[in-house]
Amino acid sequence: MQDSCIKCRSLLFVALFILLFSACTDNGSQAEDDNDDGKVSSGTSTDEKNISEVKDGFLIDSRDGHKYKVVTIGNQTWMAENLNYAYLEPMYGNDSSSFCYNNDPSYCKKYGRLYLWDAAKDNAGRFNSNENIVRGVCPLGWHLPTRDEWEELLLTTGGFSVAYRTLKSKTGWKDKKEPNDNNGTDDFDFSVLPAGLFSNIYDKNGVYDEEGEKAAFWFYTKRALASPTPYFLFLKDDNVVYVVVSSKTYQQLKVSVRCLKDVPMENENSEKSKGKKGKSGSFTDSRDGKTYKTIHIGSQTWMAENMNYETGNSNCPLDSAGLCDEFGRHYGFSAAVDSACPVGWHLPSDHEWSVLFNEVGGVPIAGKMLKSSTDDWIYYDGVRGGGSDAYGFTVLPAGERDESVWRNAFFWSSTKMSNSNDAYVMGMSFIDDRITVYKCGKNCTLSVRCVED
Repeated sequence: MQDSCIKCRSLLFVALFILLFSACTDNGSQAEDDNDDGKVSSGTSTDEKNISEVKDGFLIDSRDGHKYKVVTIGNQTWMAENLNYAYLEPMYGNDSSSFCYNNDPSYCKKYGRLYLWDAAKDNAGRFNSNENIVRGVCPLGWHLPTRDEWEELLLTTGGFSVAYRTLKSKTGWKDKKEPNDNNGTDDFDFSVLPAGLFSNIYDKNGVYDEEGEKAAFWFYTKRALASPTPYFLFLKDDNVVYVVVSSKTYQQLKVSVRCLKDVPMENENSEKSKGKKGKSGSFTDSRDGKTYKTIHIGSQTWMAENMNYETGNSNCPLDSAGLCDEFGRHYGFSAAVDSACPVGWHLPSDHEWSVLFNEVGGVPIAGKMLKSSTDDWIYYDGVRGGGSDAYGFTVLPAGERDESVWRNAFFWSSTKMSNSNDAYVMGMSFIDDRITVYKCGKNCTLSVRCVED
């Protein structure tokens, strides 16, 4: 697979991509556990009638009366605790399909339950579902998060390079070198605890492992709603990692579930859907005399055009000088970091990109807000694929290397992934309004937008 082709790697975005473990078995489970209210959860009832409502910062699950803290972050409302609903359908040789770590009920009270994928997505069809989302094992009115929804959370809470710290709880994580070195700051009250998981990394028969060190959560890709592809996301040390799960693995892998509140589509991000252009200006690059439009959005001042400074390891889209004039140049990562931006400006980090996205309404609509409204974008389903350019940022479909011109825009961030030579890339497409985060390495050449120091 070529490193330069982002569109061919849409499943490899953000962080370490790992194809997992072979199948494992575990026949033990805690079939029921007392929750904090002294009640026993049961996965066999389908008689719920009411949406589980939020009141005074808490969600009461109408199925079993279990009480969960909730938190609103940006445009999303999440459970601030792991789900602890006992889904008891026997699956794959197990006597249940949700489990307490080490089959000890005290861990369910501390961390919530660990779920097989088929339990997380409610494969037995116990609960009513929405055709547009996978409710899964979550309470009525809530659902299993998608990849895009997790991605929105990570960007809203500071970007991938810092979210591992801002989302983790302040206590409970095993230290690496110094006291409290591995705990988080819990800046958003999301309170991720190191619940561990069940896998066969260290034992071919499967073991409960990494309690105190790792948190892992199920999610899926919305593009495959009829048969959602299982992934899990985990936080460990200084990493946020997405992992695709092979069909042989998800039958036995057991990880946590965080549920996300349903939001009517017409109400999403309505407050900032029109946008407000900031103060515009211009900047002349003393190196070659080119002048660029600038725009002030929130607390940041950005160039409102792609960089077009010729330097080593850069090229014109499709090797056309005319497209350089229209779309700016494509840069390799080293050139993007070291020489693309003029003095007084720099390549933005993933956190700086996330500040911009949050300012213009959030990840789900930031593409629409930032994309140009010009005819450069191709049509999709009879509609021009551009945006409203509500803030004057004017993203054009410059593509990447020799591909996807007039379809997509990809921008380098300066943030490299942990233990990798790849960096985070911000992508916008002609087919939707959101931001998608990718990874790309030394063979990629992409657009550069500079932000003022």
